[in-house]
Amino acid sequence: MKLKKLVEGTDASEYAGQKFTFSATVTLPEDSTSTLRDSYPAEGLAEGYSVQMVVSQDGKSGTITGIQAIPKKEVTIKGLPKGATVIFTETGTPGDKRDPSVFSTTYLNNVTKARDGSAEAKPASDGSVQTVTVTNRVSSGNGKLTVTKTFTNLDSENISDQDRYNLARSFQIVSSDGTVPTLTLDNASQVEPEGGVSADNASTVTYTWTMEKLTAGEDPVTLTERGYAVSGVTVTAETAVSGNVTFGPSARGSSLISERVIVVRLS
Repeated sequence: MKLKKLVEGTDASEYAGQKFTFSATVTLPEDSTSTLRDSYPAEGLAEGYSVQMVVSQDGKSGTITGIQAIPKKEVTIKGLPKGATVIFTETGTPGDKRDPSVFSTTYLNNVTKARDGSAEAKPASDGSVQTVTVTNRVSSGNGKLTVTKTFTNLDSENISDQDRYNLARSFQIVSSDGTVPTLTLDNASQVEPEGGVSADNASTVTYTWTMEKLTAGEDPVTLTERGYAVSGVTVTAETAVSGNVTFGPSARGSSLISERVIVVRLS
């Protein structure tokens, strides 16, 4: 499995040779006879770095951390069992202020063309190793926007640890025209309390995305929240004042996937 990092945009040259941090979740098929190890060799990392693997008790899933990638240099992770699904997530950028608008990010699997940051760790039809290309576009805009999302009732006895896990990896806020980068629970500027929806016994969790380098156009932008991979969610009313958007709070409900739409004007 390979990870290829690219940086595009007017100021992209500033980031040549700098380190971008990734993690990767690895999941084996249910019928797999293999189990994951706690160590896998990696080539192409930034000098002086290595990766670590935290494996679940049953050995069927795990998380690779410590992936330090440099633009235009491929990172190769060797030895993963065939059929494993790997999902890469960018968790840190140079001079990272946790502002998603600085680096808007896209993921592309070279075989399936899926833009979800994932690929299967098995040889492609031509025998080559599959590659996920992660591209950052460096923004030169100066539009400002704050988005706040609050989840409530997370300590309900009806919400399982698996629900929390799925929610953490599925929830997104997307814009109608791509002006605002896709907001995920991984790229929030601030999370209260620490650990977010995955924190044990957390009842109420608030995520805030503070963006200062958006390209502000004349037309309003529509933001839609989606991806509730939980057995049921309802979404209450939101407010929008002076370029600040509040989504939420959310609580248990009856729909499998919930979407909420709001229109904002960037300042």
